[in-house]
Amino acid sequence: MQNSAPGAENHKRNELPVLTRAVTIVSLICLIGLSPGPAGVSGQSYYHHTTIQPDSALVRQIKNPTGIAIQQPDIFYIADRDANRILKVNKAGTVLDRRGRFGWEPEEFDYPSDLVLAQNLNLYVADYNNARVQHFDREMNFVRVIPLEFSGLERAPYPGSVARSPGGWIYVLDDEGHQILQLRPDGSLAKVFGGFSELGNQLRNAFQLRVDGSDHLYILGNDPARIYIFDRFGTYVTSVGHPEMQTPAGMTSLRRGVFVVTRNGALFHVLMDTGIRRITLTGPDMEGVPVDVGLKGDFLYILTRNPLRIEVYRPQSRREK
Repeated sequence: MQNSAPGAENHKRNELPVLTRAVTIVSLICLIGLSPGPAGVSGQSYYHHTTIQPDSALVRQIKNPTGIAIQQPDIFYIADRDANRILKVNKAGTVLDRRGRFGWEPEEFDYPSDLVLAQNLNLYVADYNNARVQHFDREMNFVRVIPLEFSGLERAPYPGSVARSPGGWIYVLDDEGHQILQLRPDGSLAKVFGGFSELGNQLRNAFQLRVDGSDHLYILGNDPARIYIFDRFGTYVTSVGHPEMQTPAGMTSLRRGVFVVTRNGALFHVLMDTGIRRITLTGPDMEGVPVDVGLKGDFLYILTRNPLRIEVYRPQSRREK
């Protein structure tokens, strides 16, 4: 048998505690939600980076901005519910493309209530009064209509919100039935949950849903202001609220949990395992009223109206505090 080099065994023994400590630190980081990037925001503050002011032509075109989705740090989609259209806008506030007008044909809308970008940058739009979801690719080319009038449902659902999970499942918040529809990637109905038989009328004032990177589902409600949380199997887990979270406006997905912004400009991080906590926003007061929030990389985007603005924030490091 060949002998080990002198000191090799001692060297291995010395390596083990270092490796153990490293694994322990990583485990603790994951446990408390401090993994790099948007998942690890608990207790963190964001500072105001810039304000995107749309040009006058865009301001005249938009009647009622209700949702934002971020394709790139300088490319955004804005839902205009009253004008029945979706606009693609750059950071200069210029319209690059648009889809929609009032109607019931493909690429037409009757009250687009929500929009969300999937991981592959495909765009899904909740077409409320047409009881359907419309699917577009990253260039805003029409892909398909996903009808929601499935047999077995008591009434046609009114999609108040839409979300897509990392695994490709599509979730629709039925504003009329106060329940959630889970659709397979092909658009067929897989499951209905969260309705009266499970939660009573708790979802009667829910208006938005999002799915985080762990496939956990978060439902945002108003009056009372709460977030209802379901696991990846559609099982109700809990609901959380916060005394400072009044009149929630919108929500965006993180790798773990969601961000919620309120009408008065407060920001909260909600996580299924640890609950809810407020995130500090530093900088000038917002001129407009927040209506939705989006995230791309480290940048946080808050869409406001009256006036129409996109307020951009970045995480504040400890050195900058």
